[in-house]
Amino acid sequence: MRAGLSGIGAEPLTTPGDPRAEALDRLPVREAVPALLRALDDRGVAVLCGPPGTGKTTLVPLVLAGLVGGGPVRRVLVAEPRRIAARAAARRMAWLLGERPGGKVGFTVRGERQAGRGTVVEVVTTGVLLATAATRPGAGRGRRGRSRRMP
Repeated sequence: MRAGLSGIGAEPLTTPGDPRAEALDRLPVREAVPALLRALDDRGVAVLCGPPGTGKTTLVPLVLAGLVGGGPVRRVLVAEPRRIAARAAARRMAWLLGERPGGKVGFTVRGERQAGRGTVVEVVTTGVLLATAATRPGAGRGRRGRSRRMP
């Protein structure tokens, strides 16, 4: 089990009183977070589906990275299909943390990078993700150096 993540239940993920932080607790995907974390603990993989605006892109990466809800800090990479979507997702997550992109949350798109050593959640376009995987051997491998092939 992942210490600090699997314990997320009905309690708030954030500190009460901050309107930005409370916005995270109001996202509809909030109810699915415990089941998502259990699936990741049990199987190491999960699929999360939901309509636009439910918080899949905003809340889930922050929880997985340990930036909200407790748990150990982990690096999370989020892939978006378009540059505008990658920038917008990073800006929204950074804003919710009271930061600007380039701090704990950043983004990389063709021709622009706002991420640094302290970046924990990085939003990239699928093109950047594929280019990185193609030019850096092992970039797509897990912590233990294994790669998984999709059927």
